[in-house]
Amino acid sequence: MARGIDELNSVIDSYREVIRKSDLFGKTIECLQSYNISKIRCLALGSFAEEFPAKYQLALLLEILDNINTIKEVSLYDPVFNEVDKLFIKEQSNWHIVEQEHYQDTKNCGETLFYMPHAPLDLTEEVIKREKPKLILGNEMSQHTDRYTEKQLYDKYPLLSKLVYGSKNYSKVSNPKINVSAEGDGFVRQESKKSRRRKNKWHIEPTVIDYSSVPSYFADGLIMITNYKSSSTSEDGENTTVDLIKKGQEQWNHSFSDLSLFEIA
Repeated sequence: MARGIDELNSVIDSYREVIRKSDLFGKTIECLQSYNISKIRCLALGSFAEEFPAKYQLALLLEILDNINTIKEVSLYDPVFNEVDKLFIKEQSNWHIVEQEHYQDTKNCGETLFYMPHAPLDLTEEVIKREKPKLILGNEMSQHTDRYTEKQLYDKYPLLSKLVYGSKNYSKVSNPKINVSAEGDGFVRQESKKSRRRKNKWHIEPTVIDYSSVPSYFADGLIMITNYKSSSTSEDGENTTVDLIKKGQEQWNHSFSDLSLFEIA
């Protein structure tokens, strides 16, 4: 067991060095410094003793702790943690394994960073319902939910659907019915009864979703702090976008795919 821990520490140290030098890390710290974070709640990390992405995700967590000095406590949970994972966690100062059903610190959620890289949607929905996070470093939700229609998402994950809908920050406006006429010729084009019947036969009324009916602790939705895409304009006026995650993908592969930092308001 001790040998396993020593080997793990050696690998994690090398990954931390990669993270430390990355633009992704610089952007993360820049954004987090404006928040008064006292705790980190880490979920869905995976077994960092066994899995490559989890090692890099752990390395980022450790670097955040070293650079945000207001953080005093870390609680973690993943059912896949093995004995090496648990021993590593036990050796860290003020780290604790806390299962979801035993996590009760919802009163201080505004001071807690929820670190949930690659968390599945069902877990994210449950965490939002049970633990009421305010600040999340995890999957970019609109991308991870776009495989569902608006109604499907609402039926399956009502809180997530309300968050995603609120983040779009738009209002639907009904188009008034317009009588179409040919300008200038003095004639009004009339639609035949047969044509109207054919349209009515296949017409499906859009589903109206009342998001206000979903009980929640938030009022608006997601506020994107960063999705790690940086835009700039060159001297000749050309716009370019740099993906800070893809810049380091040669080292960390897909460990941080779709990562974003966002606030729930």
